[in-house]
Amino acid sequence: MKYEVKKLENKNMAITLDFTSEEWEALVTESYNKNKGKCKVEGFRQGKAPRKMIEKVYGFEVFYEDAISAGFNAHYFDILDKEKEIDPIDAPDLRVTKLDKT
Repeated sequence: MKYEVKKLENKNMAITLDFTSEEWEALVTESYNKNKGKCKVEGFRQGKAPRKMIEKVYGFEVFYEDAISAGFNAHYFDILDKEKEIDPIDAPDLRVTKLDKT
């Protein structure tokens, strides 16, 4: 995972995270394993449907929100430890600006 820190106006900062395709796939798989029991797919017992079937029924991005959150949370405090000029006073505002389907 690579990251970039930019200073913005009004003392705001932007941290851009860039995950490799392997890291992203691991995050989505972790999200699938965590959330598969919540998805109902006809012909499968709840929690037993394969990931591809769930994605077909609910859309390929069904696990993305949880994967994004997990990826951000896994690295946010490490970045704060490395970047001493960042002194957060509030919870971060998380925005996805680009998401490539791999």
